[in-house]
Amino acid sequence: MSGTKIGDQVEAILKESPRWAEGTVADRLFVEWVGPAPLSGRSPEGASDLWAALRRASEASVASKRADHLSKTAVTALDAAEVSAVKRLLDPSTTWVVTPEDTADLTDKAAAALGRPGNRADKAWKELRDRMSTLILAAESDIINATIPQSKRLPLVPASWATFRNRYVATLTKPMWTYYRDNIVDAEILGEKVKASTDSSGVHKDVAAVLPLLEQSAMRLGGFSSRRI
Repeated sequence: MSGTKIGDQVEAILKESPRWAEGTVADRLFVEWVGPAPLSGRSPEGASDLWAALRRASEASVASKRADHLSKTAVTALDAAEVSAVKRLLDPSTTWVVTPEDTADLTDKAAAALGRPGNRADKAWKELRDRMSTLILAAESDIINATIPQSKRLPLVPASWATFRNRYVATLTKPMWTYYRDNIVDAEILGEKVKASTDSSGVHKDVAAVLPLLEQSAMRLGGFSSRRI
């Protein structure tokens, strides 16, 4: 496999959508090389081996380009107005941006918010579309840091977010910042207060609703008269 060809394909795939994990890029490469045939137990012999080979051939390029495009210097150099527009669009969102068409739709909305041409054939629109995946990852990182308490020593950075974003897309039906706002609340557990505004604290609202009943049962079974053990 040509390293240059793979590198060029990786670059094009990263521009398609904000799914920059190695496995997702390998999925897209598989489609480029074979066609839209999902891997499964019924796939032709050798299909899984080809996917694994594509991943091995591309993973260094993916990691390098991810680190380069989302480095502190690169993110700082992004157009502040574009990042701000994308943040305003994503902040109240109840759905993830996942597919190339999702990314193109967000480009339409960002272009409108910035007062730029909305024609997808326009050069300015195409240039914004090429930057959109990077803008999304930078904007999402900012929103998460502003919404979900992070370690002050290790705040979330775009390159790290791009690496494991897929895990949250696969497990949460809405963006994690929206999920956090909608579901994570303050609570009191055995007399100890936990705050949603504190790093790694807060509990799901459904758990908070039943905690008093669980505590009462535990105290009754344990013969405790105080909530503090």
